[in-house]
Amino acid sequence: HPQVGALSLSVRVPDVAARAIETLDDGLQADLVLRAAMLNAVPAAAIEDLEAVLAAANVGGQRVARQPIGGPSDVAKIMKVMPRHLSERTIRALKKHDRQLAQTIEEEMFVFDNLRDLDMRSLGTVLRAVDAAQLALALKGADEAMADLCLSTMSKRASETIRDEMAEMTMVKRADVEEAQKSIMQVVRQMAAAGEIVIGGGADDYV
Repeated sequence: HPQVGALSLSVRVPDVAARAIETLDDGLQADLVLRAAMLNAVPAAAIEDLEAVLAAANVGGQRVARQPIGGPSDVAKIMKVMPRHLSERTIRALKKHDRQLAQTIEEEMFVFDNLRDLDMRSLGTVLRAVDAAQLALALKGADEAMADLCLSTMSKRASETIRDEMAEMTMVKRADVEEAQKSIMQVVRQMAAAGEIVIGGGADDYV
């Protein structure tokens, strides 16, 4: 049953799950990813029943940890290690079923801290397209190393302006910081989709 397949994907390490998805038909790929993303917590009794069935089929009776599994965060980890063309195709398919869920997965796939994974040229390209006040707010919630990395892509004058804006901020709401960071990541995704930058992915991608 596809729901069993979704459960199986959710308990695999991301790279194994990604390789498994690659072997499936296009329609089944999207269906299993959608089901896995909608998982929350599986009743212990259901897992025990599944263990019994698998053991009887002589495919191993290893016990599965009884803990919340699946959901957008786990699916995002799988999607990040899939080849980019496959993850993009799967996201498009997911959007036809649940646009909000697909957007949540996209946001989980590449969070603000992952800006560290961009090469300096790509990072500079992104930050030049971002409003200075928005960047200052986003960096207010980041560690010093992240701030130094981002500002190192700018001119001395521009970086000093951002630092001055950050210094003038007193208490800022975490929600406002997170919203600013999400807005920047939206710019990253748009640039990646347009081919202006590469944000990494599976084995057929380059950074």
